[in-house]
Amino acid sequence: MKTKSKRFRLTMMTRTSFAAIVLAMGLGTQSERSILAQTPEAPAGASGEQKSLVNADVIQMVDLGLDADVIIAKIKNSTVAFDVSTTALVELKKAGVTSDIASIMIERPNGPPSSLANAAPGKPQPTATKVTSIRAVKRVYVKAPTEVLRSTAEKELKDNGGPGTVLDNGEYEGVLVIGVDCGEQTLSLWTGANYCTCEATMTLESGGERLWSTTDHERAANAPRAGKYMVERMIAAFVQAWRSTKP
Repeated sequence: MKTKSKRFRLTMMTRTSFAAIVLAMGLGTQSERSILAQTPEAPAGASGEQKSLVNADVIQMVDLGLDADVIIAKIKNSTVAFDVSTTALVELKKAGVTSDIASIMIERPNGPPSSLANAAPGKPQPTATKVTSIRAVKRVYVKAPTEVLRSTAEKELKDNGGPGTVLDNGEYEGVLVIGVDCGEQTLSLWTGANYCTCEATMTLESGGERLWSTTDHERAANAPRAGKYMVERMIAAFVQAWRSTKP
């Protein structure tokens, strides 16, 4: 009887040791893993919050050849944590990040998606009225790639006696869309300085239809300053067309 008892205990010890080895090797049935595991698995979706978009992500999208519009849309719809220091902006430029993308990064270096940031409860929204003539536009809603260009356009409209502007409430008849694109800097053989050639567009739309548009060009060493000059000239052209058109 004593011999049988020892064999029984030995057999049980062998089976227990084998189960532990099976668990350590990641093998065995689901029931064996559930019984013998000491640490339960983390529930799905509990690994943390969504990662914020950073400078390296933008550079990666540029390297992949994504269009600027796609990258800007991604930035606007993501939580971001950008480094917009002077050193970082230089690195972005060297990596091929265009000025319109960099401008969006500067405008909102950190925070939640734009749709959430602007969705304040009870915030009044502007109301659009469709018209078919440029002269019928009394107030415009300005869309620009940077806040500086938007402010410049609104100031020039006021100084030149053009139609009024609307921000977050009120009614408007037209949307004044401004776009600026600056190419790579090139070295001038005459002055020894770096210059870039910029192109700007300005379009007046109402109800999705284009009522007026113009383009401008500027060659300068400072892209933001070039954009400001082009916006000033295009606003002057817009106001002149607005005045000369019959109601």
